[in-house]
Amino acid sequence: EALRFAVFDGPKAENAELLGSHIFPSERFWPAGFEGTLQFAEEQSRRERKSNVMLKVKVVTPESALPHQFAAAVKESSGVNGLERFEVEMKELRARMPFLNEADFVWHTRVFEALRDEDWLVQRARLITSADKIFGIPVGHIAGRLFESISPKGQAIGVLDWGMFMQKHRGNSWDAQQERLNLTFTLYDLDGDGMLSLADAISLSSEVVRLEKIYGEDSNSIAVCEEMRWLYGLIANAADGGRDGGRLDLQVFKQLRPDPALMAAMSKCLDALARVSTR
Repeated sequence: EALRFAVFDGPKAENAELLGSHIFPSERFWPAGFEGTLQFAEEQSRRERKSNVMLKVKVVTPESALPHQFAAAVKESSGVNGLERFEVEMKELRARMPFLNEADFVWHTRVFEALRDEDWLVQRARLITSADKIFGIPVGHIAGRLFESISPKGQAIGVLDWGMFMQKHRGNSWDAQQERLNLTFTLYDLDGDGMLSLADAISLSSEVVRLEKIYGEDSNSIAVCEEMRWLYGLIANAADGGRDGGRLDLQVFKQLRPDPALMAAMSKCLDALARVSTR
């Protein structure tokens, strides 16, 4: 997602004059980070003069913060070694799940191939930029939480871990339904503290505002947007009423949202990826 910088001539933006602004696209800083000078767009001031604003910026990402570890991980899993790992892990996936039929393994293979990098692994940056392929809309923060759910240590994901994780959430069994509810709660828990808090709700509301700018009135018909609006309203009202500090736990969430739109969207999108040969 792009970063937006704005410089004002005073400490409070609502009372200050905008001197310059800059939209910094994500491809310039993700995943390798960025350090340099940005030339801001000039703004006509109330005093009928233009300002020339330049700003030194440093953007740090997880990969750029640990360059040596990241480079070593990429080197280790790239090229032929990455393909060999994929083939070994596919054999292991089949051994661990003998109850699946060939169509299931084709599903896992095609979905993984649609989201993997050239090293035959799913990297966090790639998953974030592929959020629209996974959920139907570009919700990068939620895609990042999905990566963290599959790989808590932040390591790139192979087909074995991917397939084992995804298989738990497929199907119509009671266990699969519970897993989908647990995952939905985890993905909306953006700060990872085990509760849906007011901070999470505000972040989700900001996501909705951004999506409204992309889709306009069509956002009203997007079920995931509606679900995030509902969640924000629920938690904000609870916070205003002093109930549990506006914090929502997993069990209450399950009762209030037994069929989450986020999982329905993810299931639909992944099924679509499995039907398309992407490479």
